[in-house]
Amino acid sequence: MGLADISDPAAVRKSIEEFGRIGREAFLEKYGIGGARRYVVVEDGREYDAKAILGAAHSYQFGEPLKRDDFGSGLRSTVPKLRGLGFTVEERSSGRSAFIFQANPKYYDIAGAVRSLAEMNMSVSQSRNQIHAGDRVYIWQSGPDGGVIAVGTILTDPALLPSQEDEQFVVDSERFSGEQLRVRVSVDRVLESPIGRATLQQDPRLEGLGILTFPNATNYKLSDEEAEVLQELTNSPSVAALEERVHEWRQETGYPAERDDERRNQGRRLAECFSEANLDDVIADPERFKILDFGHLAHNWYGGPGPQSVVHKHLNEGPEAKRRLAQALRHLLYDEGEVADRLDDVLLKESWRMPGFGEALATKALAVVYPERWLPLYQYSGEMGKLRLMESPELALAAPADIEERTIGRRIESTNDLLRGTMESLLPGDPWGQMVFLYWLRERQVEAPPASGLGELAEELLVEPVWLEGVVALLEEKRQVIFQGPPGTGKTFVARRLGRYFEELGGKSETVQFHPSYAYEDFVEGYRPRVVGGQPGFELVEGPLKRLALDAEADPDHKYLLIIDEINRGNLAKVFGELYFLLEYRGDRIRLQYTETGADGEDGGRFGLPANLWIVATMNTADRSIALMDAALRRRFYFVDYYPDRAPVEGLLERWLQRHQLTRFEWAAEALREANRRLEDRDAAIGPSHIMLADPRALSEERIERVWRHAILPYLSERLIGEPGRLEEFELANLRAASGG
Repeated sequence: MGLADISDPAAVRKSIEEFGRIGREAFLEKYGIGGARRYVVVEDGREYDAKAILGAAHSYQFGEPLKRDDFGSGLRSTVPKLRGLGFTVEERSSGRSAFIFQANPKYYDIAGAVRSLAEMNMSVSQSRNQIHAGDRVYIWQSGPDGGVIAVGTILTDPALLPSQEDEQFVVDSERFSGEQLRVRVSVDRVLESPIGRATLQQDPRLEGLGILTFPNATNYKLSDEEAEVLQELTNSPSVAALEERVHEWRQETGYPAERDDERRNQGRRLAECFSEANLDDVIADPERFKILDFGHLAHNWYGGPGPQSVVHKHLNEGPEAKRRLAQALRHLLYDEGEVADRLDDVLLKESWRMPGFGEALATKALAVVYPERWLPLYQYSGEMGKLRLMESPELALAAPADIEERTIGRRIESTNDLLRGTMESLLPGDPWGQMVFLYWLRERQVEAPPASGLGELAEELLVEPVWLEGVVALLEEKRQVIFQGPPGTGKTFVARRLGRYFEELGGKSETVQFHPSYAYEDFVEGYRPRVVGGQPGFELVEGPLKRLALDAEADPDHKYLLIIDEINRGNLAKVFGELYFLLEYRGDRIRLQYTETGADGEDGGRFGLPANLWIVATMNTADRSIALMDAALRRRFYFVDYYPDRAPVEGLLERWLQRHQLTRFEWAAEALREANRRLEDRDAAIGPSHIMLADPRALSEERIERVWRHAILPYLSERLIGEPGRLEEFELANLRAASGG
């Protein structure tokens, strides 16, 4: 049990009570925690050392106190934990010092380093006896446009340390080579905009600030007043905003749920399987490959890395493939050298690379074995990849300018470190929770198609933009909707036009129509007779759903739309089968009923519905011969009404007539409205598309009368069975006279 496991506010309360009862010195001596007081819990006007309180609270909850080494930076661990438990935490400036450390971009890319690294070494050339662990540091980039670019915490006292690490940021290697006096610094916060000289010179309290009066040195010690001013200037609202979002996320999702605990346990079990000893055993004897439990790594334990059929197929080739995979994993996870270089080795170098063992599996292996460093985010790019997650406005994270010029290993590493550095202060020691929150945050900010494009489409369809934006928002949230209403209201037309719209943006759409004989084998996958090797046989053929899902999964940056026309005309339980589960649990993967097993009996072809695959179905409410949808499927869809007396259908015919300068036929719209009023059945109402011809120039009174006589009246006669005398009141001439047309 550690800091992250403290969950009982009563334990914290007992610690505070004991602190007040026995006094600060006795309390610190009892629990073995030093007297650093950067953050304090404030209760009834009194202050209590935050780390000491949490260390003792751990003892009250679990029977053993925490020690100094169990804590990281207070901003990244102590503060969010106490605030998350409902306590007020404030920062004190007394009892510790503050410094400005300067770096020259001619010699070291300090801007790139603070954006990429959670911790870094910095040189000490003066004030060595005054600098101590726990002091605050303001990181200054020199130059004409320089200023404070980040705020951090000094983690160690000055000591002789070897050559500067993170060589990718070193411009002048001679200046940083060899053993030098350095400190370890935690980069707590990167400022959105530097605070430069001009800003500092405007404050009279900073007129003696060393960096302004003697700009060619570093390690400037700040007075208490100067430190207070710098703290005011650098206090970013983004931290508080993120804390609010984390609170909102917890309230909305109830995190952590039982499923989250299960996922964390899965990660721990996988870490045991992929120990160095197990990998060595498999390298020596590939027949022991099962001890790695690779099937669960390649599937949904501790998060899914996507389809891995290629690697499973390769593993089926024999023991040498299994040995090669174990060798690649051992090199990645346990060999010496920088992890980014080892990532490049297994992903790019022929001597290490194995077919199918790509970025997602390599990153997942690191996240499993090193959860203290790696987030369970297994893609660098794509709609929900690390690079895209960083774009959330609350995070205020900018990728290094040269990110795309770096190797894939360094891209993966730097984006992981930036996200982890931000999230660790909010959810300390909980990489799974950090991942879940980042996905939650991104899903609420996933860009809808460009507003201007939707506006143009809404104008083309003669609907309000806000209505169309609402439909897209429903798809963003639920992934599948049903347009329901009587015939002739434009359900299929709008669905298909929406599909073409996403095609224009780079995606894809496909339309299928359900009917009583349509089956699972038609929709998902099934065996079809084929000539195989000159002999009659059967071949597994993918249906439209699986084809489109696989295409969407391979192209996560675009939307893919499957349109199901007349969804309620099919036997839905038979057509959807196990997809009932996937419709509700997007992101999970299951084995389809015809899918073959992979290596060592593990499922090598589990299937899922990607988030960028959307489904729009249409349902005719007027067909009495069709059974209602069962509740299980109904709750997996959002429903959008298409009725002539409400948007988007209400007034549609009038708008169409006005667009095509056919207002002389507005009497037809009035007659249609009167017919629906007399019918008194919204589910069977008459839709306007009967009159909205593909060629508006062909519309005439004769054409309207012909449509009414041979399409609308036969439809109404079916609705009015048992009421033969009523059909006459729906004659066009009677309706036209009643409506004043």
